[in-house]
Order: sequence, then C-alpha cells, then structure tokens
Amino acid sequence: MLVNKAKQYLGWAEPTGDDFFINLYNQYTGAGFPLNVAWCAIFVTVIARLCGINTDIVPNFADCDVGVRWFKNKGRWKNSKSQSGSYTPKRNDIVFYSNGHTQSDSTHVGYVVEVSGSTLKAIEGNKSDAVGYRTISLSDPYIIGYGQVADYIGSNSVDDDYSDLASYTVKSGDTLSEIAKAMGVSTSDLAAYNGIGDPNVITVGQVIKNPTKNHDSGSWQATGTATCSGNDVNVRSGPGTGYASYGQLDKGNRFEVDGQKSGSWVRVKAVVNGQERIGWMSEQYVTYDTASQAQSKPSTGWQATGTATCTGNGVRVRSTPDSSRSDNILGSLGVGNRFEIDGQTQNGFYHIKVSLNGKSVIGWISGQYVKKD
Repeated sequence: MLVNKAKQYLGWAEPTGDDFFINLYNQYTGAGFPLNVAWCAIFVTVIARLCGINTDIVPNFADCDVGVRWFKNKGRWKNSKSQSGSYTPKRNDIVFYSNGHTQSDSTHVGYVVEVSGSTLKAIEGNKSDAVGYRTISLSDPYIIGYGQVADYIGSNSVDDDYSDLASYTVKSGDTLSEIAKAMGVSTSDLAAYNGIGDPNVITVGQVIKNPTKNHDSGSWQATGTATCSGNDVNVRSGPGTGYASYGQLDKGNRFEVDGQKSGSWVRVKAVVNGQERIGWMSEQYVTYDTASQAQSKPSTGWQATGTATCTGNGVRVRSTPDSSRSDNILGSLGVGNRFEIDGQTQNGFYHIKVSLNGKSVIGWISGQYVKKD
C-alpha cells in the first residue's frame, strides 16, 4: 500500500512538486520547514500519513538520522549486507542510505519496492530533485540498513486509493489537481464538493475538504442497530464501490445505523480494524434488528435555502447522488434551467427541486453544473 501510494507521485519534481510534500508535512506535524529543505524523509513520512499508517509504525521524521534512531529504539532496525547484516528487505520496508557508509550519518531514505535476486528496487523522494526509482545491489555500501514496516502494517492495510487526508489548507503554488491526488478523488468531484466554480482558481488559506471523509462525525445519531450477514464485507468511505475501504466486517459483526441511505448503500458506524469508523455498507449485507429500521429517514418536507442555474447540457437529475447507476435517472437539464437548492450536498452532488416534464421533482445533480445565485 505504501509503495503503491508513492508510485502515484512518480516524476513530481522541484521546484514545485516538492513544495506539496513539505507543505503536507508541515500540516501533519505542525513543523514550519521552508520550501527549500531536503525532502526525502519528508516524502516517506507524508506517504505513510496519506495511507493512514499510525506513527507507531512509521514515525514523523524529516531527518534521516532521526528515522534510523527511531527504528533502532523500537527494535525494528536491520543492518544491510555491507553492515554485516543478513536481512532481506520486504516491499514497504524503509531503506536508509549513507554517503559515508556509516549508520551515524544517514543521508537519504526511500521505500523498498521489490527485491529480485541480489538487487533492490526502491522509490524515493528528492532523488535528483524528484520522485523516482533506484535500482541498487543489496551489497552496495551506500545501503546501511532497513526500518521494518512490512510486517507491522497488517490490519492497517487499506485500498491503494485510500487517503487519510481529510482537509488541506491551500499554500502558494498549490493546484486543485495536486490536492485531489493526495485525497484520492477526482478534481471535478473535489471542486463540486467545495463549491469551486473554476478548478484552476483556488486561494491561499482556503481549506479544501475531502468529500470521502465524514466532516460531521460528532453529529452521529443512531436510529438502530444491525448485524453483518456476510464475510469480508467492505465498510467504505462513501456509498459506492469506487470509494476506499476502511476494512471489512464478517458475519455476526454488529454496528449502528442512522437511517441514511444512498441507493443500495447504508450509512453505518462500526469498529473496523480496531477503529470506530463512520462509513457505508451495501444493504444486501445489513440485517436490521427491527423491520422499521429498513426504511430511510422520513422526509421532513422541502425547505429551499436558495436558487441556482444549470451550466451544462444533458445534465442528469438523479434520484440518488450516485453517477455509477443508470436506474436512478429522473431526467436531464440544459444550460440556463433554474431550480431550487436546500443546502444538502453529497458525493459532489447538490440536492435540488426542479420542474421536469411539467412535474415538480426532488433529486440530485452533479455540483460541477450548479451555479448558485
């Protein structure tokens, strides 16, 4: 998972590619590093944080020597062959280097991609000022040792497209596409969720929220409880298979529901991989404790908060905020068609009330085609 996430950034280079990792490191840790600081260890740290790996598995470190000492103190350090070691590193382990071939002065770091025979392949930040691969002999004295990670991520593994970045504060030079990649979502979905009309225009200090994260977890109000009826059932960050999985539940595992649904998906609160998560499950694996819980939350009536205009042609109005389905299409709108909104957004969609074929319809349209008055 760590290597797969790191590979998404292959080719990102100075003078701006590195700024993004340094800014993220500062946001995660509260550090105040300038944008010209060496960033190989920063890259390793940020990839771990984006993957949701806890700091007791991969620490926050911007200095390679700090990383070496941390792994040694944890008893998870292995000497390289040139340092009289016999350990064969595994994918997702951390490889440490030294120009002086000494463990007291580590000068570079990266993730192990694979070992083939006597050759190691790694992926590193700040390699010739970019994210890139390195192929090197396991016996090369440049390698001084490894921090063991692969054997410790275990149940912390999640889908490769998962991102633990819930929000990001825009810094000078940032682009929405960079932020979207770090959050594991499309640029268009990120723009729609944050009400950004032009994806090319964001401002310094603007807080960008990840649409796959629950930003109001404190408002959870359970309406009942239920039991999982299958094995290896994913609890996802959003209502659809395209969203990242927090982990799986097995038959008999219990959880709370709050009555919210999106298509065939149910919003749940469950303990997954030892952590309490608010996410979504396919309803086919949900056995409610009472029959009444199978019904969605009743509507309290439409309450408009404003009006808006459609900015595209053939924009589909759907019964649920899910563009992956074809059975939820109520009709379509064209440029200039007007409608009411009630302030609800979900998965990058706006909840609207509009006239279709002479009838008043309540549904959802993609936020990228909504221009609010």
